[in-house]
Amino acid sequence: MFAIKTRIISMVVNTVKKFTFNVNLRENLCRLEFFYNAFKVLSFNGIDGDYAEFGCYGGMTFNLAYHEVIQHRHKAKLWAFDSFQGLPGTGERKTHILYG
Repeated sequence: MFAIKTRIISMVVNTVKKFTFNVNLRENLCRLEFFYNAFKVLSFNGIDGDYAEFGCYGGMTFNLAYHEVIQHRHKAKLWAFDSFQGLPGTGERKTHILYG
């Protein structure tokens, strides 16, 4: 009986550990919840508009937004923009032609 209880406790601890101690998974769940709630509210209130994401390296959050748009049948067009080069360093600042 003790061995069975120990095994069950071990299984529960391992399952909980996956969700509480894995920072990436926990962060993804928070993002998923955010997009779910955002598009649920937009759809419920009949708010139209497009979704634009700037700096979409890997497309993880863009993918989450896409699936929530589909799930909530929102009519948003999705736009993703990336320079594929990152941001310029502080020493590479260029001056504007008109404004110096």
